[in-house]
Parts: sequence; C-alpha cells; structure tokens
Amino acid sequence: MTKPDSRVRACWRVRGCAAGLCVGAQIFLLGTGVAMPLALGGAWIASLSALPMAALTAAVCRRALVSPRRTGRLTAALHLLLALTLLLCAAFALCALVSLAGQTLVVQARALWSAAAALAEAALCALTGGAEIAPYLKAFRTDLFLSANQDDVKQAVDGGVAAATILPGSPHDNPDSAVNQIHIAFDGDAVLFAAEAERIYRHEGIDAFQENEREKADIPLERGPFANFLTAVAHIQSLFPSKEAAPIRTALVTSRNAPAHERAVKTLRYWGVRVDEAFFLGGVSKKDVLSAFGAHIFFDDQHIHAGPASEVVPAAVVPYREGDDPRV
Repeated sequence: MTKPDSRVRACWRVRGCAAGLCVGAQIFLLGTGVAMPLALGGAWIASLSALPMAALTAAVCRRALVSPRRTGRLTAALHLLLALTLLLCAAFALCALVSLAGQTLVVQARALWSAAAALAEAALCALTGGAEIAPYLKAFRTDLFLSANQDDVKQAVDGGVAAATILPGSPHDNPDSAVNQIHIAFDGDAVLFAAEAERIYRHEGIDAFQENEREKADIPLERGPFANFLTAVAHIQSLFPSKEAAPIRTALVTSRNAPAHERAVKTLRYWGVRVDEAFFLGGVSKKDVLSAFGAHIFFDDQHIHAGPASEVVPAAVVPYREGDDPRV
C-alpha cells in the first residue's frame, strides 16, 4: 500500500477540524437556540449541511489513500465547499455570540419597555445595573421609596428620604375594582414624628412618657422620616376644593392616647398639614381600624404592629434613622 503523502494527511486534518466544528456548533446551537432564533437558525442550517459534506469528505479522503490521483480534484472541490459552509456556519454562530453577550442589555430594554407600558405617564427612569439606589433618590427628588430590600431602604431613610420595607403578602383589594381615592395610614412616633418620645417610653415606662407629653404639649415634636412625605401629600390635597374631591385620604393610627394625643395634634397644626382621620388607640391592635379605614398602605416602625396589619391591608416597616433609634 502506498504511504499517504502530505496532501492526504492534510485531507485528514481538514476532516478532523470539520467534524469538531460541526459538533461544537450544534452543541452551542442546541443550548441557546431559543434566545437567538434568527442567528442560531442560520447557523443550524449551515451546520446541518456541513455534516453530510464532512462525511463525504471523509469517505473521499479514505479513497485517496488508495488512489490519490483519481480523487485529488474531487477532494479539493469538497474541501472548498466544506470550507465555505463552515465559514457561513461560523458567521451565524458569531452573530449568536454577539447576541448572547448583549443579553443583559436586552433584558434591561425589555424592563424599560414594560415599565413604559405600565406607567405610561412616568417621565423618569433609572437602570443602575446593580449599584446602590439611595444616592440617586435625592437627584430624582423622590418623596417616597418602597422596596423589599432592607439595606436600600435603610440607606434611603438615613439619606433623608421617606422609605419603608414592604412586607410580603398579596394585594387585598380586587385589582379590577376602581379606586377613586387612595387611603394612606401612618403611625406617629418614629414615622411622622421623631423617636424622642418613644425613647422615653421604652426606657422609662408609660408613666414617664405620659408625664413628658403632658408637660410638652405645646412644644412641637421633631419631624420624623415621613414628615416631608405627609407635607407633600397635604399639598396635593390642598389643590382640591374638598376632602371628598381629593385623590388621597390620610389617617394617623397611633398607640398614643389621652393626654399624649394633644401634642401630636398640635404638632400637625404647627407644621400646617392635616390628616383626614386620627385614631389614638392606646395600645389596642391597629388591624381592625386599618381594615375599616380601607388603607391601601400603612406605615409603622414596629413589626409587632405592621405584621398583623399586613394580614388585612398592605403594610410597610419604616427603619429607624441613624442616631434616632429609640431602642438605644
């Protein structure tokens, strides 16, 4: 038998490369064909056509070992055709790789389109790519920030933005029912007001708290993390001729009772804001009152109140600001 010359050895190398490229391309296509149908579809067709040509080339190469002169031209033609097919397959596969590399941008674009469809009148949008959100809230003049991420919420509160962590649970209203007025309920201390009075209650007891509030009834409480948000809501309400016509209705739902309620009422008057309803419950569960009020959202600083409330209305927990934690 004649020893294979350099041309025959080259045929075998081409055969091996062709088989490897075809198998690799098809594995790649099977794994990602759903995400990039156009580019991968072209590569799939090209790779399918390359398979029979690779097999035919292999057969011709084996024949060339016996009679290289008779099969030389046919082998060269098949090599050229196979090379063109593999080049086409590689081009389509390259398009698919580019599409795969840009998949993150596609997802962000889809999120943007979805947000635009759901909030057609929203003028601003930010895609931070995983970076912290809190530094951008002031830049966007944010009045209220809600999230399930406690770290983002804490940073927002420390940055002076009204923020709260949404508690898990499904919506309580029928999503198909019309909402003519949004009902927002607030706790008092550590939410609308600073935590100074609650600190006295935690460390010195209810009697010291009541005495302090009685003595300071005419001294307004410091502003809490949601004071500015309530002010913004009150401004919106003032633009309408009556409470019934306003799109928002507010309620103060607090554990304060007489005589501590007086300082809370006078503080709101001093700020020049109103709440449409006020409930001083003296430690009674807030759950039933919030259900009767029909709150669409309730803000409280303690899970002991927000947790039960979340069973009947959407609720969120307001974290304590840096330096204003009544527990310390």
